Amino acid sequence: MSKTMNLLVAACDHKVYEGKAYSCILPLADGELGVLPGHEETIYAISMGELRYTDERGEVAKIFVGDGMAVVNGDSVRVLVMSSENYDEIDYNRAMEAKERAEEVLRQKRSIEEYVHSQVSLHRAIERMKAASRGVNG
Repeated sequence: MSKTMNLLVAACDHKVYEGKAYSCILPLADGELGVLPGHEETIYAISMGELRYTDERGEVAKIFVGDGMAVVNGDSVRVLVMSSENYDEIDYNRAMEAKERAEEVLRQKRSIEEYVHSQVSLHRAIERMKAASRGVNG
């Protein structure tokens, strides 16, 4: 078993990271999952949240990611997500405005489709606000 693994993190429109990593923490629907070199081969559903990895210099990187999937294959992890943002790119005020808009639509009791869309928008806004706060506070 090697000490590092190959890690690829990619969003729909750009590559976030590609290189060696000592570990990777994936956000899942029921919590977080740590992946180390030599992990069993499997596929995971990624949920919106914080993805962390320790790069080959020993530095921990944190990225806010959208939903997606991770393919773990021994000493290789490929994470494909719908979106990703560095914490310093998240505008807390903009996320707060999106949250308020989604809450207003939910109060208006529109169609089922609009209701579900607003729930997703609300969840994303809240998670982005949390991420922005973490970026400022550590």
